[in-house]
Amino acid sequence: MTDLNNNAVKEIVAVGGVIPASSTIRTLGSGFSSPAGVAVDGSGNVYVADSDNGAVKEIVAVGGVIPALPTIKTLGSTFNTPLGVAVEVGVTSTLPRTAALR
Repeated sequence: MTDLNNNAVKEIVAVGGVIPASSTIRTLGSGFSSPAGVAVDGSGNVYVADSDNGAVKEIVAVGGVIPALPTIKTLGSTFNTPLGVAVEVGVTSTLPRTAALR
């Protein structure tokens, strides 16, 4: 999930496939500027629409898990306020372009 005001991407940790009442929230990556949308591919990589930076970034999973100190790659940085990302099963990630907010 995105934490817009804290410029971070976070995970609510499930235990045995269930989110407990007193859940653990883990920060997957920070340093974004108004992250607006996320998508997760079949390998566990997390894609982030980093709106105010005009970028789409990837938080890289290792063996299907985001490590404590993840690698964050910028996949594209010429977007005009990207608001969302999507992944398609069996296809390399596609970077959508969004309209500028006016």
